[in-house]
Amino acid sequence: MIGTRQVSSCIAPSAKWFRQIGDCSPFFSRKGAGFCGMLDYSDILHSSTDQKAACMVSRLVVAYVTLLALIASGGHARSRVWQGDMLRVASATEPLDSAFAPSQIATAYNFAPLYKEGIDGSGQTIALVEVDGFDATDLQAFDAAYHLPEARVSQSYVGSPGFHTERGGETTMDLEWAHALAPGAGLHVYYVDNYEKVRQGWRSMASALRLAMREGASTVSISLNACGLGPGYRATSRALRQLVAAGITTFVSSGDSGAHPGPATNCGKRIGVAYPTSDPCVISVGGTSLALNPDGTILREVAWSLSGGGRVKRLSRSTWQTAPSIPTDRYRWAPDVAFVGDPLTGISIYYRGSWEQAGGTSVGAPGWSAAWALIQQRARRSGVLVGAGPALLYQLANSTGYDQVFHDITRGGNKHYRASQGWDAVTGLGTPNVAALATGVQRLAAAR
Repeated sequence: MIGTRQVSSCIAPSAKWFRQIGDCSPFFSRKGAGFCGMLDYSDILHSSTDQKAACMVSRLVVAYVTLLALIASGGHARSRVWQGDMLRVASATEPLDSAFAPSQIATAYNFAPLYKEGIDGSGQTIALVEVDGFDATDLQAFDAAYHLPEARVSQSYVGSPGFHTERGGETTMDLEWAHALAPGAGLHVYYVDNYEKVRQGWRSMASALRLAMREGASTVSISLNACGLGPGYRATSRALRQLVAAGITTFVSSGDSGAHPGPATNCGKRIGVAYPTSDPCVISVGGTSLALNPDGTILREVAWSLSGGGRVKRLSRSTWQTAPSIPTDRYRWAPDVAFVGDPLTGISIYYRGSWEQAGGTSVGAPGWSAAWALIQQRARRSGVLVGAGPALLYQLANSTGYDQVFHDITRGGNKHYRASQGWDAVTGLGTPNVAALATGVQRLAAAR
């Protein structure tokens, strides 16, 4: 640890790597298939009994993910640099009615008007930093079911020579949904070794980020986090600063342990925010619980109880992070924005031959990266170059157009922080209205 001294803006923390798994989700769900098709958790918002059931389901999800991780490691509890997996609550042989399809999320968050303009992410590349592999046949089945073009995926291995990726669903989910929401964009996966020593893990992350920058990434998606400051973190911090300077936007999931940086077994019981989502040079993405009207528009959306967020005690905020509702101190606060994350109101994925209902804040990193790819393509079509996203998003948030570009989340919380009007420490500025956001970002970028 580096003590309690203040660290300057656009620098970051960490120690033991993992992807956080939550332990209770008491918010509402659409009626849907239960855990492995055995439970039903409808109308959770309105019943304390159903809230307890939802909490039990979430704990079962955690146990299930832990079991999958053990199976993936061959039954041996090897020490991992990054740990965890996406959160899954249902499985079936056909797409689940309870899980959101790409078209539904595209309508809810207003991607659809850009598609009608012919904007699909063409000419853009989304870089994804991952630890587990994927099966191309899963992506092909997903694309066929939702009438998507074939995904163009490149892969690079960074760090220790000759390492093998483990089995897990995170990369599959990230690729399927980045492609679903930006079907014309190229996808490039940068694998890092999950069993390196911590210091080398940070170096490998930094190398992956710099390689993505050199190879022309438009935006970066990261669904990996760690507990706190640790040896070697500055390598990743420097790389993230370089990406911002180059105009590349990095989206990082805020974690699935609420106001804690991770599960108590990994990070203890302290209140805090994980890293690199707490880095001042990234856009941290929290999670929501989402319900839709029959026409696909948003019926209600509240903060997911396990959405990571809060004050980052050892990091100063960057000058761009300003909003009337952010506490008047000098610290970095997270998240910056949000996306659907609650697995009980989750998305549809195809993984290892089955249809799954999945979630976690890691949905938001590729989701927002896809949105940003569309925004960049639209701006470039008009001859406008869009720079890094953090400053632009907060400029819009401080404008009279805030309510047009963000869906402000004002209900729910993560047991320590509550959603409220404007920015809050559970859902940030809110979820996107992508078409309006594209117009607002282009206007600001053109005026620079």
